[in-house]
Amino acid sequence: MSKYLKELATKAVHYIVDTTHSHVARIPLEEAKVFELSKFWKVMGYDTAIKLAPLVLTNFDPPRLLEDGSIEVEGYEKVFNVFCNKKILKVEVREGEMTGEHSVKPKMVDTYLHEMYVIKPPTRFEMIVKFIVQLKNKEKRTCKEETKLQEVKRILRELEGGKKREIGATQAREYLCSRFKHLKEVENQPLCEMYKLALEKHDNEVNAKDDGARPSSSK
Repeated sequence: MSKYLKELATKAVHYIVDTTHSHVARIPLEEAKVFELSKFWKVMGYDTAIKLAPLVLTNFDPPRLLEDGSIEVEGYEKVFNVFCNKKILKVEVREGEMTGEHSVKPKMVDTYLHEMYVIKPPTRFEMIVKFIVQLKNKEKRTCKEETKLQEVKRILRELEGGKKREIGATQAREYLCSRFKHLKEVENQPLCEMYKLALEKHDNEVNAKDDGARPSSSK
């Protein structure tokens, strides 16, 4: 496999994933909840081929749909192919007998998109309820766990009594960071950058609130 051709294929896949992030970030939450990734990739396959072909090929023919469902563009020296179904997105660049390809599983990207744009950080109330349920379901609890259970029950009663509060800024950041850790295996891909941007946005919002709460100094 040619390293150069593989790099071209990899950049093409990254472009498609980035475009997907941009799209999902702009649609309403209700649409994001029912967003079908593989269907979106198939729809944008033709447009993607048209946009990327000039970067890869010279003197190329219009994209054509092959029997396997892939979109292929043939140029003077290279052939550019985009294939997508519910299990895989694959880009292949061929030059003579050499081939370079890169692929990504829609399920992985879909999971990150869902966590990034659909799932909201849990409230403190929700986390406590989940913790209580986990402890109650244990057949045998240690003395320490029993003490902890009574403590969180007390906190839960306070929250139910009108003192319900949203999760704190520090906990919210930890929540985002915990999800960010799952991206280590793809840290060189654009998905990682999306998480970094989410953390930066969160910190900026918290800092803006803090600045707004401070009394302005009189001159």
